[in-house]
Amino acid sequence: VPFIQAVSVSASVLSLTVISVNRYYSVHNPLNARSFFTQKRILSTILVVWLLSSGICMPLIFMNKRDEIGVVEGLPLVFSICREIWPQERLKQAYNFLLFCALYCLPVLFNMVICFLTVRRLWSRSRQLKESSALNRSLPASRLKIRRKVAQMVVALVLLFAISWLPVYLMDIWIDFNIPKSLQDVTPSPWVLQLRPFAQWLGLTNSSLNPICYC
Repeated sequence: VPFIQAVSVSASVLSLTVISVNRYYSVHNPLNARSFFTQKRILSTILVVWLLSSGICMPLIFMNKRDEIGVVEGLPLVFSICREIWPQERLKQAYNFLLFCALYCLPVLFNMVICFLTVRRLWSRSRQLKESSALNRSLPASRLKIRRKVAQMVVALVLLFAISWLPVYLMDIWIDFNIPKSLQDVTPSPWVLQLRPFAQWLGLTNSSLNPICYC
């Protein structure tokens, strides 16, 4: 389950980056965009996204071990869980920090730059249309309006992702560098136990909010 969840999140991040690139290219080269983004290239990109996501999250397959925990002390009622156990704490710290950089910092920074360039391009075209005659600008203006709405949608998706996933990444990094042993041996502070599930929930709600932005 942790591996599948991590791969899904990674694929969502990379897919958002691909969408940003697609919108950028469509705005800067509208005449060639449809011929460039063919069905074959789109399917190949989807395959690369999922393969790359699986490769990034592959260590989780080997580091997650099956464990059993008791629900009520004294009763033979146990639940099986997956517990992330690393041979060295530094490896876990390095891997989680790598995930933070590869699946949050770099995609957010890249998408913000792409969105800025896209919006700037749309803004310059809007000014050009205002200077042209009404007859010549009627059709381009309608297309520009559609592209502007799509660009706004991409910006909303990037901001929503950045806000939703930042808390859980910061919580995990804080736990890794402030609790030197595994959670199996050390009980975290009460505020960590309370905030960590909320941060996880906030990140997962990003997937349910994305369709609203698409609409």
